[in-house]
Amino acid sequence: MLLNCDDKKFLWELRPTRSMSWDSAKSLMMGVCLVSFSLGATAFLLGFPLVLPFFGLEASFFCFAFYLVQSSGMAREVVKIENDFLFLESGGREMSCKLAANKRWVTVWLYDPTSLTDKSRLCLRYAGREIELGQFLNEDEKKKFAKVLINAVH
Repeated sequence: MLLNCDDKKFLWELRPTRSMSWDSAKSLMMGVCLVSFSLGATAFLLGFPLVLPFFGLEASFFCFAFYLVQSSGMAREVVKIENDFLFLESGGREMSCKLAANKRWVTVWLYDPTSLTDKSRLCLRYAGREIELGQFLNEDEKKKFAKVLINAVH
């Protein structure tokens, strides 16, 4: 998802699109665990004690998978242009600066996919380094942001 934070200062925030908030995900996980453990307890009371651990495994794997998806959704990248400098910061909860460069020396590249299964790549090149931006963006968002960033850099 591309968020244009401020047009005047050229500040953009990129983050993955997640339809469920962390609070909603916790509620869903609690509901699934409650149903799973109640079914396991019912099976235990009906005389099937070996079924109960599998209900617990199912609930724990479900919660672990949801945790992985939600934690990957916290990734974000901030691209900022101030004066003649381009700053790229990325991270989850804590941001770290990956690039601080003169915008006149930075080039923006949008690589087309080489096969049908590949995705396009949006990269910044500076001083022999190439840094990929927005790996989580879809194709249209990458093209749109590439145009916006090329216009802002030049």
